[in-house]
Amino acid sequence: MLEIFDHKYFSSKEIVVILDNVKYHYSQEVIDVVEQSPRLKLVYLPLYSPELNLIERVWRFFKKKVLYNQYYKNLADFRKATIKFFQRFDGYTDEMESLLGGGFEGHNDT
Repeated sequence: MLEIFDHKYFSSKEIVVILDNVKYHYSQEVIDVVEQSPRLKLVYLPLYSPELNLIERVWRFFKKKVLYNQYYKNLADFRKATIKFFQRFDGYTDEMESLLGGGFEGHNDT
């Protein structure tokens, strides 16, 4: 995947990729790719910081809308509700904006 960034943004002086701390992000394969492309810079989120990982906020919103306090008779009904949620994702713009817009102000890497 990192190779794709390197090729896609070939004219960039530096490519910064923000990663969470999942174990495979520290694999030898990742290290090898970064060593082959000095333009790639990896920035790891702090441990246990779901508030900084935007996809965690999306999943929390998904659970609120689709999973919590809901009963699905079978897996097919749950699957339909999940697909419906993502098909209508643009309709949640106002709610998502408030979830995704903040939470970074207190973080400082310097």
